[in-house]
Amino acid sequence: MHISLGLLVAGYIVLIATSIPSALDQGAGLPGLVVTMILVGLGQGGLSAVMYPFIADQIPDEKPKVRRNKKGQLVVTERQLAVQYVFNGYYWMVNVGSLVTIATTLIERHVDFWLAFLLPTVIFVITIFPAIWWHKRIVF
Repeated sequence: MHISLGLLVAGYIVLIATSIPSALDQGAGLPGLVVTMILVGLGQGGLSAVMYPFIADQIPDEKPKVRRNKKGQLVVTERQLAVQYVFNGYYWMVNVGSLVTIATTLIERHVDFWLAFLLPTVIFVITIFPAIWWHKRIVF
C-alpha cells in the first residue's frame, strides 16, 4: 500500500511539474503525461486492490455486545454494522471529493493546468497524513 501511495504521489508531482508553462514550452507535456499515466496507473491499481480489505480490517472482529452510548441508551455493537457504517462514510467522502472537479475545471480555465492539478494533489497528500500519524494503531 505504501508503494502504491508513493507511485500515485510521484505521478501527480510529475504531472504538475510538466504542466508548468515553462516546461510545456520545452516540450515536456506529452512525455510528462505518459510518465504520469504509468505511475498513476500502477499506483491506483495497487491501491484499489488492497483498499477495501484494509478498511474492513480496521474494525475488530468481536462478538455482538450491548453497550451504553454517550446518551445513556443501550445499543448493540456488531462488526457487520460497523463495517457497513464505515464504508458508507468512505463512499460519501469519495462523492464529496468528486466535487473538487468543479473547482479544477474553473482553475484550469481561469489560471492554468498546473494549479488545477496541484489542488487535488494537495488534498490527496493531506489524506495520507492520518495514516502516517496513526501507523501504530493501523492493522496491516
